[in-house]
Amino acid sequence: MDDSCHNDTTRCEIVLQYMCGGNVRDGTDEGRLGDNCDSAETCDAATEYGMHEDFTYYDRCAHRVRSKGLFAGNQKLVNNATSTRQNPTENKYGFECPEEKDYYPYWQPTPWRDIAIFTDDVSRCAYYQQESENVKARWWCDMGSNRNERAELSAAACRMLGGRWRQAPSQGLPPPECSQAPVSTNNYFGNGLSRTAHVYNWVVPNTVHPSCVFRIRYNVTPSEVGFDDDFRFTDGLKHLERYGLSGQDEAERAGYVLEDEPHVDLFGDGLFKLALDIDVKSFGSTYEDRSHVFSIAPRPADIAQSASIYNVNVRGKRGNIVQVFPSVEYDFVPNTLEISSGDYVHFQWTGSDQNPANNAGQGTDRTDRSNIILLGEPVYPKGEFDQLSSLSRFGHWPRSYPASLESGHPFLGLTRHDRISLARSGDSTDSLLNDASAYFSLPPRRIDATGIYYYMGTRNNRFSNRDQKGRIIVHSSAMDRRSIRRRFN
Repeated sequence: MDDSCHNDTTRCEIVLQYMCGGNVRDGTDEGRLGDNCDSAETCDAATEYGMHEDFTYYDRCAHRVRSKGLFAGNQKLVNNATSTRQNPTENKYGFECPEEKDYYPYWQPTPWRDIAIFTDDVSRCAYYQQESENVKARWWCDMGSNRNERAELSAAACRMLGGRWRQAPSQGLPPPECSQAPVSTNNYFGNGLSRTAHVYNWVVPNTVHPSCVFRIRYNVTPSEVGFDDDFRFTDGLKHLERYGLSGQDEAERAGYVLEDEPHVDLFGDGLFKLALDIDVKSFGSTYEDRSHVFSIAPRPADIAQSASIYNVNVRGKRGNIVQVFPSVEYDFVPNTLEISSGDYVHFQWTGSDQNPANNAGQGTDRTDRSNIILLGEPVYPKGEFDQLSSLSRFGHWPRSYPASLESGHPFLGLTRHDRISLARSGDSTDSLLNDASAYFSLPPRRIDATGIYYYMGTRNNRFSNRDQKGRIIVHSSAMDRRSIRRRFN
């Protein structure tokens, strides 16, 4: 999140969701699917293009009236759900429905399943959880083969046009977690008060599927627009009663209207006005980021249901901080993992072979590769938090050289075979891992050896690209994980 959250400058909501489906896929062609097919059959068959939502989902969106109660500002919108204040010209992004992307909870059926919601105002949590499609069915207007009329949003209007008012069942899942949004500051790239990236520990559901995708939506709204404002009867302009104005006429004379680059008359004499650099199209915006396709695999049969399995992954991409924007440089996720003796860790990561050419980095141009190896032992003392003073330390974050595989303190107590696999990212024989696969997985390993383990990735540990280092803390006692943010449930 490049903008702020949970502070005095804005209001924000963060929504985490995932979906799975038989047609969910990554593509091999950089073109856009929606520009290269025009039916469910041809789009499903065009497997060289990536797909999340499908053609039928977008087609229903494009032939459905838009909600008139949403803030349109001064934008001239077409009367369907593909035209929104943020997307007035109906630009197509895959088969995403623009209205659904911008607003939550959405009132029509979607393929998305809610994971968690973070909000500045936890009093909204009851509303979010009750309205989540996880637990609440959706009604929609089925116009069948009638392409001359747009589907309406109410049963009466739908039936008047000859449509069928149909119910789509809920996702049949528990309501999403809802809690207070984390604190972040403008232009800190999602880092919080701890100067590290915000992390949410998602307990992956047992919905085994080979093709799933994750998305995060982040809404930031200035205080001029209220959460419950209804814009159905304002023709895109709303006088700002919060500023003590008597009505629309006075608001327009004084320049206190939600329009592009207004000139406001602060003194009421019409002689001196100040220009405000406001773009109504982005005055309150929803941003989105999505993952590539991933699989939800069955839980290993030899690991007890009560045992915890933690993923250690890699985020970021090849390049320096300027080249990777709006992404980030390489880092391990979580950068610091705390577990209990007897828990399991699953090391896995993936990368791309199609990064922009000439981005800064080691190894073959355009490629991502990572590995893990214990850092060298400390050469000078470094303070730690008191609660960690009883744990032995292996490795040292400031070091740039790794420890020998033959050192007397094996990384996490793993076997030599596993440590070699982590160091070589599988079975690479190249010093820069050029011949390693873009995807690596070391199946879940039980960790019994307590201590604090500092590790690094050798290929991406370069000063011009920051370093790629992480830490795993293994406690002897059981861990009880709870959010310290204000929580609704």
